[in-house]
Amino acid sequence: MDKKKGKPKLLWGSGYKNIGQQAIGFCSAGDWEADLALFGAELAASKAHVKMLQAQKLISAKEAKGMLSALAKLEKTGTSALDPAEDIHTSFDIFLNKHAEAGNFRLALSRNDQVVTAEHIYLNGKAKEFSAALNTLAKTLAKKALKTKGAIMAGYTHHQQALPTTFGHLMLAFAYAFQRDAKKFDAWLALHNACPLGAGTSFGTTLPIDANKTAHLLGFAKAHPNSLDAISSRWELEADFTHCLASIMTHLSILAQTLILFSTSEFGYISLGDAHSTGSSAMPQKKNPDVLEAIKGKTAEVQASLLSILSLAKCNMAGYNKESQWGKHEVLEAIAHAQPSIAIMHELIPALHLNEKKMLASLSPLTTSLSLAENYSQKYGVPFKQAKMQVEKAIAKGSFKGLKIPQSDLALWQNPAWIVAHASASGPNSKEVEKKAKEILAGDG
Repeated sequence: MDKKKGKPKLLWGSGYKNIGQQAIGFCSAGDWEADLALFGAELAASKAHVKMLQAQKLISAKEAKGMLSALAKLEKTGTSALDPAEDIHTSFDIFLNKHAEAGNFRLALSRNDQVVTAEHIYLNGKAKEFSAALNTLAKTLAKKALKTKGAIMAGYTHHQQALPTTFGHLMLAFAYAFQRDAKKFDAWLALHNACPLGAGTSFGTTLPIDANKTAHLLGFAKAHPNSLDAISSRWELEADFTHCLASIMTHLSILAQTLILFSTSEFGYISLGDAHSTGSSAMPQKKNPDVLEAIKGKTAEVQASLLSILSLAKCNMAGYNKESQWGKHEVLEAIAHAQPSIAIMHELIPALHLNEKKMLASLSPLTTSLSLAENYSQKYGVPFKQAKMQVEKAIAKGSFKGLKIPQSDLALWQNPAWIVAHASASGPNSKEVEKKAKEILAGDG
């Protein structure tokens, strides 16, 4: 606030007496606080802009030195040096004008391209963080897969026992899922590699700027080729990023639900570590999987953020629209849910305890039926469709005697260990699981 006049400090409206006095609080509530996450990104963009202005002789060396010195001071002090304002961009402007000759800082600069640039820089950093964290989580799962490659259990379809598999095969499946999620962030970085700084309000500037110089200073491959698209496509930047987050959280939620079921007394396949469980306020015996349930809840929040960003954009006219700023809040909230979810799953997986005897004992003999039909078909020349029908009828009658298969073959083809050992390359074959887990741990998966 301007203490003398009791009005907020703004970057606009000097020609009007009371413009925005009742609008600022409504339109920008919570915006400055959210923007603090973008402090480092705004600092980098401001430095690059000043350097470009000087290189293009749009400001003097003295002006540039003063502003860069002020920005260095701000970097050292941090956000505490900023005055709360409409947004962080306004706060930076206030700071610069307090500590330097900064009347030309806003040459060829609009909050429109500032907002998108700061958010873009911030998301670039987060994309790299998420990619690294997901590859680490994939390796954590690969380690668990190595340790549990021989832990035979039932695989499920439709929540019903289907075929014999191993816990290691299950862990490896999620390792691959999170590797793909990591690659989605790598793809996001490659796709969104044009810098919006220099786009101005949406329509460029008449000044001889060098947007490519600014882009390269900020680590982008190039300047954005179209100023209108640079501003109008802000939602796409956010939606694509949040889609990556939604994919992570959906994978985490599926893993969480699977582990919750396997940890129930009815299953008893696994138990969670104490550090990742909670108790009941009333029931002394309870050990609840609240961490896993919280991941499911956070997944809903992230998926909702993606839908919100898409909904915010669908009725925009080409160019900047005020409602676009709520997309920033959504993506920041989604990040706040996703990062700790990855971290805690990384901690939870190694602490899982398996009850391998219960897993094997719970395996229904009927889960070997496909193996029986396949091998009966191949060894005795019976078309598979006919072999499957004969096995189905035998199951209905409760006896395989009518199949005319030697007991030795029946015993072999119905042995879960034999089935797992002879599973195809992508299946629960322990040698294949070990091979692929080691590839992931070596960084080759």
